Amino acid sequence: MFGFMRRSGVRRPSKAIRRALEKDGLPPGIGSASMLRVVEFKGRFSDRKVTHIRVFDPARVEERAPAIRSFRDFDAYPEMVLRAGHIESNGSIFITRKEVGRDAEPPLRVKHVAPG
Repeated sequence: MFGFMRRSGVRRPSKAIRRALEKDGLPPGIGSASMLRVVEFKGRFSDRKVTHIRVFDPARVEERAPAIRSFRDFDAYPEMVLRAGHIESNGSIFITRKEVGRDAEPPLRVKHVAPG
């Protein structure tokens, strides 16, 4: 409805997102999920309300594309997104592995269910 309500800024990954990223396997050169940053966008997935996420390395983005500050900014720089996925309304987190090159394995979905 109102576009300004759907915008998000750069954030540190929540504890649940950090656990999901670590379970999925961190990208090469990343020692800890806390080194990464996340941008979010409220939207839909399979006709359900979800929060889409994109995960990136802030140091790499700062040196190559410092103007990136929101979810949609990554549309022009998809190579900067290390992981993407969504968070269901019940807190379940789905991370998709980004393909690298032609011989990469198909994307892997990892489900993390929030304790509760």
